[in-house]
Amino acid sequence: MKRFLALTAFIASFSQLSTAQTTPTDPLPPKGSKVYTSSSLDGALFSMSTSSYNGITNIPRFSYFINSGMNVNKDFSNHFGMYAGFGVKNLGYIEKGNTTSGVSITVKRRVYAVGIPIGFKFGNLKPKGTFGLIGGGVDFPTNYKIKTFTDGRKNKTKSNEWFSKEVTPVMPYVFAGISLKGNFTIRFQYYPGNFMNQDYKDANGAKIYSNMESKLALVSLSFNVKNKSDGKMSQTFKAIFHHEKKKA
Repeated sequence: MKRFLALTAFIASFSQLSTAQTTPTDPLPPKGSKVYTSSSLDGALFSMSTSSYNGITNIPRFSYFINSGMNVNKDFSNHFGMYAGFGVKNLGYIEKGNTTSGVSITVKRRVYAVGIPIGFKFGNLKPKGTFGLIGGGVDFPTNYKIKTFTDGRKNKTKSNEWFSKEVTPVMPYVFAGISLKGNFTIRFQYYPGNFMNQDYKDANGAKIYSNMESKLALVSLSFNVKNKSDGKMSQTFKAIFHHEKKKA
């Protein structure tokens, strides 16, 4: 967790070094500038998986930390532009059901992933305009964590592993969304590949995920974080970091 706090702090701080006073959904660059940088923050991320096997189904998962990044933007006109960047996401899903012996079980899976998005903007790109977003990207899982609860929440086990072979090492995705008046963005994102690595073998050599379909879909609600010209981290990012450090 400390490593990811440091990584996200670096992303946020680096994005603040830009003198641009724009965000991913502030479409027009400052006068005289053709390319500009911006920072982003997903205030909420709701995700689910298509996973369903052995009587286990999935339920929606909510996360708000860590989902942030930096983008480089270019607007070709008041109606069309594009951006690319990098960021960190908290991805995962929750499985729930009963074992073959009738014991209730809940499994929570999540990864911290570093990703590279590329998107296109079309519509009214003037300040406070409403426009659409479409694009894709790729995420690379780094830290995998699993929590298992049986018999309600009475019995709990968990594990945490860096660069685990249990999850797919490369996760491409596509997305589409809408930005409302340059302040708030709703985006749908879909991962056509499996979240869990179907070729993974356990200690006994068994491919425990070979029959498990786990395609991830999510909806993100993004809020804009204005860059500051003095290179200091924004108050929004500071509040999140302080809150998470207290939890740790």
